[in-house]
Amino acid sequence: MPTVLGFMHSKITWNEAESNSLADGNPYIGPNEILEGVFACLGANQDHFTLQNKFTA
Repeated sequence: MPTVLGFMHSKITWNEAESNSLADGNPYIGPNEILEGVFACLGANQDHFTLQNKFTA
């Protein structure tokens, strides 16, 4: 997770689709809000939520 968050700009704005239950927190501003409001919720509610680094140097 630190790698994914590290790629984000400090003032990134993230919006979930209006039909998504996570949209109540829109907009999520900054990596920490995205971590707490989106990724943590997904991880808590989904058995198989993962992030994979597909970037190569």
